Amino acid sequence: MSYPLMTTQNSPTLGQHKLSILASCIATIMLSACGGTPNEASANKDMARLGLNNGDTASLKAIPAGPPPASQLVATFDSNLLKSRYSQTCTANQKPDFISALPMVFGKIYPEDCAIANNTSPVLQWPAGNIYPAATDTTPWNIQINKDGKSYLTATSKFPHFQIPAELPAGEYQWTVNYKASNGNIIASSPRRFFVDASAVSLPIITPKNIVDAAKIASRPRGLPHNVSREQMLGNITSNATAPFAVLSAKIKTIQAQKVITQPPMMQPSDFPVATDYTRWVNSLNTTATTAASEIAYLGYMAALTNDATTKAAGKARLLEMAKWDADTGTTSFQFQDQAARQVLLGLAKGYDYFYADLSAQERDQVIAVIKNRTRQMATLITSIHTKKLNSHGVTDVGFMVNVLLLLAGDSNFPEAETYLTDAYNTFLISSTAFGGDDGAFQNGNGYGWYVATLLETLVTIKSVTGIDLSSLPYYAKYPDYLMAFTAPLYKELMVPFGDDHAYTYFYLASSFDTLQPYALFTQNAYHQWYFEANAQNATNQALRPVTYFNLVGMGQRPVTKKTPDKNNWYFPDAGLASLTSDISNANRSSLAFRSSKWGAYNHSYADQNSFTLVSNGKDMLISSGYYFSYGSPHHLQTRASKSHNVLTFDGGIGQSEAASSAVPLKPTNPVDTTDSSGDLINGGEANGIAIVTGDASKAYRRQAPAPINWVPLLNNAIRSIAYFKEEKISVIYDWATSATPRTWELNFHALQAFDLSTPGFAKVVNGNSSICIYHQNFPSSMATTDQFEVPADPPSGTLAPNQYHLRSTANQASTELSTVTIIKENCSATAVNVSINGSDAVVSIGSKGVEFNQKVVNIFKN
Repeated sequence: MSYPLMTTQNSPTLGQHKLSILASCIATIMLSACGGTPNEASANKDMARLGLNNGDTASLKAIPAGPPPASQLVATFDSNLLKSRYSQTCTANQKPDFISALPMVFGKIYPEDCAIANNTSPVLQWPAGNIYPAATDTTPWNIQINKDGKSYLTATSKFPHFQIPAELPAGEYQWTVNYKASNGNIIASSPRRFFVDASAVSLPIITPKNIVDAAKIASRPRGLPHNVSREQMLGNITSNATAPFAVLSAKIKTIQAQKVITQPPMMQPSDFPVATDYTRWVNSLNTTATTAASEIAYLGYMAALTNDATTKAAGKARLLEMAKWDADTGTTSFQFQDQAARQVLLGLAKGYDYFYADLSAQERDQVIAVIKNRTRQMATLITSIHTKKLNSHGVTDVGFMVNVLLLLAGDSNFPEAETYLTDAYNTFLISSTAFGGDDGAFQNGNGYGWYVATLLETLVTIKSVTGIDLSSLPYYAKYPDYLMAFTAPLYKELMVPFGDDHAYTYFYLASSFDTLQPYALFTQNAYHQWYFEANAQNATNQALRPVTYFNLVGMGQRPVTKKTPDKNNWYFPDAGLASLTSDISNANRSSLAFRSSKWGAYNHSYADQNSFTLVSNGKDMLISSGYYFSYGSPHHLQTRASKSHNVLTFDGGIGQSEAASSAVPLKPTNPVDTTDSSGDLINGGEANGIAIVTGDASKAYRRQAPAPINWVPLLNNAIRSIAYFKEEKISVIYDWATSATPRTWELNFHALQAFDLSTPGFAKVVNGNSSICIYHQNFPSSMATTDQFEVPADPPSGTLAPNQYHLRSTANQASTELSTVTIIKENCSATAVNVSINGSDAVVSIGSKGVEFNQKVVNIFKN
């Protein structure tokens, strides 16, 4: 583990007790070793102390793996999630081309060859890489779509995607794209087929022209909805959001009473002795800019609603002060701090819109000149997003740009705003969903998924300014499903499962009123309303709501009657995420989150394919470990590594996305920031009270070669399936891995509390009133635990980084194949678990329920 070891405990040998010999007994059919041992009574006593009993040794007989002869097959999962996305009558056969040669970081291919379209007007997408900026034509891309072997549609596009302009009838389609290279050659993609069938849904087709045409004729202030009078707005808000509006009114008075208004963030006063203190200072610039911009927005909104002269004067004064901030070299310039820059630009645009009638011609010129300058700076990201679609800051920046330009299109003082809006919305159409897919999830870390939920403001602004409603488009309609699946509605109690900022527990609390409540109004989804209301504190908490909330209420949106979700398992194959819960209606539920994602170890995500986290009875039990205080710091690099997560490693912590190294023997490295080392969610479902998920991380376990840059496989296979026995609250983890080189396999686990290894072969964790017990089958190994990080945490001054605990089970001998089962019992229950393993086939049964694992296939049966 390379951690300083606190406790090391060897797993029991053949001479100790029954449980410890199970793996060797079954694997080698050593019948003479399967009886009682001299230490059996002592072993059973230890097991009882952990809440286990002798039922856990029921599989000690040398029974070949496979369900009992009298069992009944209930369900088979054989890559069902993967197969559901592709036609099973089609064999992918495209040759390598300029599209497939580019990694996913440059954008996804959609639809892929043989894919089944989920809607009747898909947006074709392809990665461009550095091709796009090299093209000189204003519409460099030529698209050809054939149907049933005949030409159906030809088109050109400025950007590397194309919105099909009409619904496609059912049938088989083929698409290609080409461009003219600088030498004049035509470079064409291979043909890719996709299928539109009865499962495809009809969605509204909203083009950039629709958006621009509606925006440029909208009257001011556009910050109020276009089709509702001020009197109607105010009446709806005061009648249906009385208490929140009172909070807003009080906020307005507080802002007006402030003596210092809209001061720009100061430049760095001095060097920082702690590196992360600099990061904190940079982040504070965004906080300062956000506060100043929101004050303008709140004052402008209230002034527009009430026509109050005092409120107008206060808002106008702040607007003119912010217009003086240095846009070129100051702390809020786009080059210095893009997050602060986008807040300032949006604040200026809102102020310009709200106070337009109150500004003199000279003042308008002053403000619009700054807006133009800042917009031109940010417009550079449009090109960068199309060349590298997974730029997380850039994706969010595009949403801000759309917000800004909706308020400015058609303005005689800014005629180029229409072109900017055309390009920005065109980019928003695909970049806002670049971090997930039509299943609505977010790939790039669960914490950042909460941050990016700010895209709601863009969606509401589009509806307010243009009257165009995007709430039925899958990604936006389902986004709260993703939040609900991975964050229980608890206040400051649970971490999020994966990615940067996973250690924070405030997401539900912090986002209830500025995201969840207005999002439920926007989607009019009964499940989303339930999620907001699920925490009783939300009924009385009078936190300040955002303008998006008041605009939705003002437009006549009312909360729908809440409905508890009717499913407890959530699968997001586009994002490579799954959540298996005992009862989603219970905030103190047990839940197991799983990740195996095409996103790989890129940006705010980790080298943690096939990783899982476990919550039991509303308590964090197994977690992603480490902290994210400063991107790229030594500790953060270790946090990103596989060994910091609940995954398989080998040979001293070697894992996924390993960097090039000349060390002999090989040693673990800090993971490469890449989508190339990826996973895939292939199985998911539930039957007979058992929920399952399977991930294939075979592609993730590889090392980058030093020259030329390519990847060298470290493992041939890395498959993990998890079966969650819902009623019993027992998780069964099946790991199957193979390697051409013998590996000393390792299973890693991490927790907020210490691992108790006092009983050989078992690890116990207790968190408040929750506990889990962990043990392995068919994995002769030793367990070691520590509370130290290999690289110490690096919090900013004044910030605490509480200890975390790490457990590694290390195989006693190297081998070329791993086939093992790990049992995790919540509440350290005494429920008997029967296990038999033969080669890569493993069978686990609990009472009348059972599951069989065989590489990528999972069978559920009942006795």
